[in-house]
Amino acid sequence: MLHAQPQSAVWAVAEVVSILLAAGQSKRFGRDKTRLVLDGETLLERHIRQISPIASRVAVVANAQNRASIEADPAVRQHPALRVVQQAGRTVESGIATGLRQVGPGDSACVSCVNDLVPDDTYARLQATVGPDEMAISVAISNRAFPGGLVTLNAAGHVAGISEKPPGGCPPGALINVFLHWFGNASIVQAVLGRLETGAAYEPVLTDLVGAGLVCHAVRLDAWRAIKHPEDWARVSDATATDGDLALLRRRGGSPA
Repeated sequence: MLHAQPQSAVWAVAEVVSILLAAGQSKRFGRDKTRLVLDGETLLERHIRQISPIASRVAVVANAQNRASIEADPAVRQHPALRVVQQAGRTVESGIATGLRQVGPGDSACVSCVNDLVPDDTYARLQATVGPDEMAISVAISNRAFPGGLVTLNAAGHVAGISEKPPGGCPPGALINVFLHWFGNASIVQAVLGRLETGAAYEPVLTDLVGAGLVCHAVRLDAWRAIKHPEDWARVSDATATDGDLALLRRRGGSPA
């Protein structure tokens, strides 16, 4: 098994690498969100299950406090091609960079955050959408004001830019950036990684790349919930809740045809 490998090691085979970001400090939430259990599986186990039919290898980015518990997770220990790497640095960008360093020459990659709940078919939809020289991001329609992640499209319907914290937030009806992103080849990964290693912020890096001609598809999700605060989790984990999007998120196999 390939869990808990040194973070400097990189797979050499050109395949799909899934990077699961699980190194958040959960200061707003108050406890490690990777251990939250929904319908019998932790949020980390949920993403591992969702991506495993697609990804040849999985890298989980952990922090110093939760690394041991993540390495002890049965889904991690039993996965035939999963490694846990410890985040180098304290920012979101350093976590992304830590994960992207696990991508080898010729690989494609997807990056996601374990506290984003998405339908089971989301990874497959992104993979089916993106070409080898393109990228894709998942988006959702805001039904209320949302503090960040505003996505704008160009005339062709592709992503024109992402603003992580727009003034006033995302208005109702706007497109929200959901942190499940797919990079079609290792050259795109290296372009992003190179900029992050200079201290650049992630969303402006993507905006610069699409401004330079990179095609970035926006894949709209029928359901999405971000677990940031205890009240978010209380709503999602409430078995009596009747919200339609929660039913989609809890349906094994993804959205109905």
